[in-house]
Amino acid sequence: MRSLKQESRSRSLITLMDALALILVQLDVTPAQLAEISRASFVKAGAAIARKKHSPRPHIARIASLTGIPRSEVRKIIAANYIHNSGRLDQLPRALRVVAAWKTAPKYTRNGKPLTLKVIGRAPSFQALCREFSGDIPHKAIATELLARKLIRFKKNGAANCVHLNRSPVSKDSQMQSTLTYIANFMDSVSSQDRILVRRKQTIVSPKNLSVAYFQNSIASRVASFVDELPIDPKHRVRTKKNDEILDVFALVSRKLRKP
Repeated sequence: MRSLKQESRSRSLITLMDALALILVQLDVTPAQLAEISRASFVKAGAAIARKKHSPRPHIARIASLTGIPRSEVRKIIAANYIHNSGRLDQLPRALRVVAAWKTAPKYTRNGKPLTLKVIGRAPSFQALCREFSGDIPHKAIATELLARKLIRFKKNGAANCVHLNRSPVSKDSQMQSTLTYIANFMDSVSSQDRILVRRKQTIVSPKNLSVAYFQNSIASRVASFVDELPIDPKHRVRTKKNDEILDVFALVSRKLRKP
């Protein structure tokens, strides 16, 4: 039987990954890409722990024993200086993999530009393109996703229905990217036990005699005012004193979700 500690750890990991996945999906990060990044991160963490306890050099066998990752892979990750190759097409979402192939595969380009493709038929066609590069996902599902992203448009070419690849639209995921950056900085600070000054979570209840909106806005404005009144990051000052200590301050007020 699993211990209560293991159950609590699993629940926390699930909560963390559920929240992270909602952001990563919208940023076109796939499980394959996350898995490769996480393996490099585990090796890096294992190296840091092994280095503290033993010697300055990363001990391959020790890291492998800590992480469960084979020694050959640990050696490769360390040799690559823990750097992840983010340009691999096989780690893109399937719809974007189709777009990348459409732009580069000789069969679907002419003079370096993607062809306008028949929807159905032999290659070069959109159906053939998807069959070749989208795996087991039907071309209709890929077309639906690309239409939602405004990456394609349909048009008539004589009697045939054709699909044209648009220029990539300007990304609108800046809010999601900002959220991911905030979470990354927050997690980095939380995991650095020697630097934590305060770590506290408190659930509060809105009084019945106040409207929910008023109560929430009041809390949010007070937290924002408190943070705004703190000294500004020294790098934004004209002069910085040598003895100044730089602190990261995180402010987060969120609604408590009720269980169904």
